[in-house]
Amino acid sequence: MKGAIPTELKGTESSNPYYVLDETVDTERAANKVTMPNGAKLTGVEIFISAPNMDAKAVADFARNGPLPTIVGRGSIQQVTVTTGNGSVTIQNNKVTMESAKTGSD
Repeated sequence: MKGAIPTELKGTESSNPYYVLDETVDTERAANKVTMPNGAKLTGVEIFISAPNMDAKAVADFARNGPLPTIVGRGSIQQVTVTTGNGSVTIQNNKVTMESAKTGSD
């Protein structure tokens, strides 16, 4: 499995950004229970969440004003990407970035 990136795929109809925190914490707890064959803890997990009913700005604001960047920076979780109905939010390296959805007129 050398070079493999542990990935968690989630989807929700929720419009509440708290779902992102809840899933991140749940995934971190699960990853912390895994021990690799060499004895190391599982690290580098990437979480992708499809959340078409969430607003990208609301998710970004929630992430910036809460513990998500700290949780992502602790080791087990490397990155969280949330694709919303109007863009995407990425939490990585203690940073929160937001991209608006592209329109057909680009």
